[in-house]
Order: sequence, then C-alpha cells, then structure tokens
Amino acid sequence: MKNCKSMLFVLGFVLLPIAARPAEAPNLTFKFTKVNVSGSFETVPSGVNNARVIVGAYYNKSLVGHGFMLSGKKLTKLSDPKGTSTFCIQLNPNGAIAIVGYYTTDNVDFHGFLYKSNPTTPRLCLAGVRLRKPGVLQAQKPHWRA
Repeated sequence: MKNCKSMLFVLGFVLLPIAARPAEAPNLTFKFTKVNVSGSFETVPSGVNNARVIVGAYYNKSLVGHGFMLSGKKLTKLSDPKGTSTFCIQLNPNGAIAIVGYYTTDNVDFHGFLYKSNPTTPRLCLAGVRLRKPGVLQAQKPHWRA
C-alpha cells in the first residue's frame, strides 16, 4: 500500500507539468496606422471602430485644438464654429458614424456633442452638459446644426 501511494505521488509529479501546460495562444496580428494631420503641431488619436475609422484631435501651430475623423485616406476636420477648441473622443463600434466629444468656448465653458455622419447631411448635435466653473455642471438642451 505504501509503495502504491509512493508510485501515485511520483506519477502525479511527472504528469502534472504535462497536464498543467497552458493552451496555445492564438496568433494575433496587428496593423498600425500612423496618423498625422498635415500642418498640425500635434495629432492625438483617441478612438477607432471596427471599420478602422479613427477619431481624435490635432493642435495647430497656435495650439488650438480641432477634431478629426480619418476613414481610410479621407480626413474630415471637425470644429465647432462657435467654439475655440474641439475634441473628438470616441465613436460607435459598428454601423453609421456617431462621434462624441466636446468643444470649449472662450476656454471656460465645455460643451458635449454628438456628431452623426450621414452621406447627404452631416449634422452636429450639441447636447449633454456644460462645465461653467470647476465642479458645477449645467444641463444643456440638445440642438442640431447642419
């Protein structure tokens, strides 16, 4: 009986490393895309979806922020005409393009937006909240701009 337990112990000790081997990891491949808005001081991508559409922000030589969307080789610049800086943060993973971000006015107020890309009429929905002073949020009524 003692020999049987010893034999099982040795057998378990030998088989344990074989049985506890990790599963093979799948081969993952990545494709990196360099994003640089021509003439900008700095380009900062912040989101990508399953269709490989990239959004983010870029800074011009005066360090003013502007949003962008890069779909293949087509670059669309997104800036609110009433804002001083615009930042695209993220977009939906699938389907029609919908980008969320924010823009600032006179570098004090922050306004959230939802941009919906439609081939015929791209529209900018300005909605969400605005930050009047640090820590003070104010609800903002949604409205659409063509």
